[in-house]
Amino acid sequence: MKNTKETFDVIFADPPYNYKNYDRLIKEAKKHLNEGGVFILEHRSNMNFYADKEKKYGDTILSFWYI
Repeated sequence: MKNTKETFDVIFADPPYNYKNYDRLIKEAKKHLNEGGVFILEHRSNMNFYADKEKKYGDTILSFWYI
């Protein structure tokens, strides 16, 4: 995503659970959202990224950031 100038209304990311660059992923994704857009990140429930909203499903969380 870093190499594009496109913007989107919705971005959904489901990286592998052993992914290490969450902070960079979140920052880059939010840069590519249109006004009123949402970024949704699926991750393990033992991680907290201080999203605007979270929904828990077993050991998985969907975190939502709104622009």
